[in-house]
Amino acid sequence: MRIIAIDFETASSARDSACEIGLTLVENARIVGTHAWLIKPPCWPKFEYYNSLIHGITPQTVAQAPRFYQVWEEVHEWFQDAVIVAHNADFDISVLREMLSYYQLPALTNPYLCTYQLSRKVWPEAGKFGLKSMIRYLDIEAGKHHRAASDSRVCAEILLLAMQKHDTYQVEQLAKVSSTLIHRFNAKRSTTVVQDRNEIPDGDQTQFQQDHPFFGKNLVFTGTLDSMSRAQAWKRVADIGAHIHNRVDHETEYVIAGYYEGKSELKRAITRKHTHALQLIREGATIKVLNELEFIQLLEKDHE
Repeated sequence: MRIIAIDFETASSARDSACEIGLTLVENARIVGTHAWLIKPPCWPKFEYYNSLIHGITPQTVAQAPRFYQVWEEVHEWFQDAVIVAHNADFDISVLREMLSYYQLPALTNPYLCTYQLSRKVWPEAGKFGLKSMIRYLDIEAGKHHRAASDSRVCAEILLLAMQKHDTYQVEQLAKVSSTLIHRFNAKRSTTVVQDRNEIPDGDQTQFQQDHPFFGKNLVFTGTLDSMSRAQAWKRVADIGAHIHNRVDHETEYVIAGYYEGKSELKRAITRKHTHALQLIREGATIKVLNELEFIQLLEKDHE
């Protein structure tokens, strides 16, 4: 089966704002090619400053670039009968899903695997599992970080090294022996639930990351995340060593603010917890409010 490693860069926190896609093709346990396309996103010319700061892509960079549906005409056949892999797949799969939806293109049903989660299973001694950390730990030759071609190739390299370590070149077998989940791409946001939404999980102390910015911090989640369920997000930060709370107060250090699907006519109106956090900030509290993209980037942040 063909394997395709993907990476997206986005213009904003919106999942339908892809401004670059990188694809690395793997066949017969070897990389056969890496390709990248700049994309003129639907939000053009509006880019969020933080995103451009991360990847260096600006409205001017993509002014003459094709739209996603034009790129998809060229590459969609590569996905036929392929397993998709991505590092922090929750993000990249949600971007692909939303871009297909925006342009009313046929949905995919491919299986996909997250090489971030795979890395945690295969090399637990590495301690940190972001792309930069795995590049250093596995001594992978890489190009510019946060550009889609380089990052997709690194993702493919990680997969192949994991296969080599376990002496298997079948993704399904690798997932089985490493206890890594294979998910199924679908047109809708994932509804997989780790545990009950109201049950705050205990973190796995063997995975705690004491140098991570979330370690030991008090976090509150509010609103809806596109890339993962509330329970999945809780589990991710609990395994870092964060403290999760349901109420915002002066002890809160981070508020993770998704979008609000309440009775308001404005779909993206903020929640009461978000509003309360802003009021406390005005009163002098040192609470950091993160949108979903900022949360994911900090969640996966590498630390020296």
